[in-house]
Amino acid sequence: MRTAPASLAEARRLTKEDIYERLRREIVEGELRPGQRLGEEWVAGRLGASRTPVREALHKLEADGLVVLRPHRGALVRPFDLDELIGIFDLRVRIEGYAARRAATRLLPEQIDELASIQQRQVKLLNTPVTDKHEEPGSDAIRSLVELNQRFHRLIHIGSGNRHVEVMLSRLAYLPLVYQAIYAHGRQGRWVSLYHHEQLVHSFRTEDPELAEATMRTHIYHGRQAALARFAEGDHQEGPGSD
Repeated sequence: MRTAPASLAEARRLTKEDIYERLRREIVEGELRPGQRLGEEWVAGRLGASRTPVREALHKLEADGLVVLRPHRGALVRPFDLDELIGIFDLRVRIEGYAARRAATRLLPEQIDELASIQQRQVKLLNTPVTDKHEEPGSDAIRSLVELNQRFHRLIHIGSGNRHVEVMLSRLAYLPLVYQAIYAHGRQGRWVSLYHHEQLVHSFRTEDPELAEATMRTHIYHGRQAALARFAEGDHQEGPGSD
């Protein structure tokens, strides 16, 4: 009895989680563009997977707010219009400013040390010699900066002592906007962002809630300006990809 080639056999064994993680990464990094159609057959053929786990992965991405499922029309990557983009960042300013204010008097010394360590790792990444590949969306450098940025902010959310902070922010599904903002910042803008992180660590060490809130609000508005610039370049436009 003939068997399928190992590569094909492996592809057909892709689970819902495998497909979810792959699509999530591609949506966050902008490889799959806002508004792009994600037909089950197209996704299954592209990944070499069966349609059932693709369907399940798309439903999970919908729950994350990254995909929109339309009855009888299939799925598409969640698009953002200008008003929604501004609204998301305005909410982040308020929620994350509040979280930083609370965290300033609640973070433990070891948590502050971890925040400082993350900030230093980001500095080390930015001190890496620049190449065109280094600056591309989806590059290891950009991906690492985004991951460290998410860890930094999540520690502050946790340190606020209000579990509703993370719940509310997760519903905004803003991670693709953060990724695009960090990319659009350019190196100079990323240094400004890391200076904000340094100032946040300082505000936590000195237990200064006013400075923590003001710095976080400035930091989020800085990201909003980069995201708006990326939007103006047309990164919200629909891309190809359907059944």
